[in-house]
Amino acid sequence: MDELIRKAISDAVDAEAGALRDLSLKIHANPELGLEETMAAGWLTEFLSERGFRVEAPVAGLETAFRATAGEGTPVCAFMSEYDALPEIGHGCGHNLIAIAGLGAGIGLKAAIGELGGTVQVLGTPGEEGMGGKVIMVAEGVFKDVDFAMMVHPSTNTREDPGCTAVQRVRIAFHGRTAHAAASPEKGANALDGIIQTYNGISAIRQHILEDSRIHGIITHGGVKPNIVPDFAEAIFYVRSPNQDYLEELLGKVERIAEGAARMTGTTYDFELTGHGYRARIPCPILNRLYREEAEQLGMEFKEIVRSGRGSSDCGDVSWVVPAIHPYFAIGPEEMAGHSKEFADHAAEDSSIASALVSAKAMALAAARVIEDAELLSEIKTGFDARARAGGEADGA
Repeated sequence: MDELIRKAISDAVDAEAGALRDLSLKIHANPELGLEETMAAGWLTEFLSERGFRVEAPVAGLETAFRATAGEGTPVCAFMSEYDALPEIGHGCGHNLIAIAGLGAGIGLKAAIGELGGTVQVLGTPGEEGMGGKVIMVAEGVFKDVDFAMMVHPSTNTREDPGCTAVQRVRIAFHGRTAHAAASPEKGANALDGIIQTYNGISAIRQHILEDSRIHGIITHGGVKPNIVPDFAEAIFYVRSPNQDYLEELLGKVERIAEGAARMTGTTYDFELTGHGYRARIPCPILNRLYREEAEQLGMEFKEIVRSGRGSSDCGDVSWVVPAIHPYFAIGPEEMAGHSKEFADHAAEDSSIASALVSAKAMALAAARVIEDAELLSEIKTGFDARARAGGEADGA
């Protein structure tokens, strides 16, 4: 790539570093839950509009989603920003950093798009934490004209996109009969017992499921008073697997456990798939390679991937409609847990913000290489099409 284009991209991100830092800290200090990120979406769209992007908001019927565009024609590169927070923990997943990384990459590529040709989009994708903003945006056609897409995510180590599991949220509710728990318990049917037996049954099968899959949950309602036999109890579980067929198999196992628990306790149960299930993310190897090359040239040190990710993201659904990657950059100590107060604290540190902006540069530089090289873009698309024909198994996507 021409060194003048490289310099234009890098200089553009550097010029906005202070403003992006302030924006990240403002989002961090004002955490908003998924699909309720009105402040963050407003700040982000204002920032982009002031810097010459054409902003559409809302999009896909989501009040806090947006699309900001610069340039024209093809190819079209999209950088994704997330900005929702977790209940009580705040930005324990570092989405304030994801937000500015997407903006920084968009600003960097915009500085060179006139020379390169094509279009750059920054997509505001709300509600990643269980609400499925990207799933909705995919369904509403937001990605139909996008040629390839990228985003980055903070973690405890720096690595290429290893992929991630599909996930389905399940609500299980039991219905019984109330009775006095001491005076006439024989007249009751204990819904909480149904939930407890279901929870224990799921725990018993964990040893016997594939190592790369997960089932985990919480009891959300267990009764109202100890001397009343509960007539209602409820739990929420997440079922995860990198393979969609095996995910369906696990869901069948979980429902049979609930059915057995209902028979044991003389109760009835509801089994409901809720929310937007996320598909497994299948990263584009070529984009992974280009991103890593640029990030290493900027001084980032990568950890080798030993397995696919165990978490899930609605970026998985994006990876099934366009070539996409979701690599990670390190913040904080490696032993730190995600979705924790400690992670939230590190997401506000200057070193973490600096790493997000290096990642932004790497994304913009990798995207510029694809845009200027028609053969490279063709290779990416050919691999993606082959993977689609093979049901997600081809190497070239």
